[in-house]
Amino acid sequence: MTGATQFSVQKGLFWHGPFWKENSARKTMDYSRIFKIARSTKKFSQKELAKALAVDASYVSKIESGESNPSTKTLELLSEKTEIPLYLLILLGSEKNDLKSVEPSAAHKIGNDLLNILISSQVQSGAKK
Repeated sequence: MTGATQFSVQKGLFWHGPFWKENSARKTMDYSRIFKIARSTKKFSQKELAKALAVDASYVSKIESGESNPSTKTLELLSEKTEIPLYLLILLGSEKNDLKSVEPSAAHKIGNDLLNILISSQVQSGAKK
């Protein structure tokens, strides 16, 4: 991942193009939404996702119910196991106010990337039937 659509979650910093957000993004991040969407794109049950992430199913349940937040390592594994780039997971969990400073061209690219992932997920799902 390079350029305007790269995100880093190291040390609570989120980078997207020309702006940095320290911790404010982390406080408003909707991890529940991230996990539910990522899991549904692969049609994983909570138990299947937990196994793929090498965590307990109750941990996934707590994240999806908003009772717990995932570690950076867990987010990175979620990205790897669902084949959704980390920056798109972060986008999915962002609140409206977090995205106000995103350049329109970067937002367009991110939207296209997300659409391509969703389409390829549906194609792969259809091929498995």
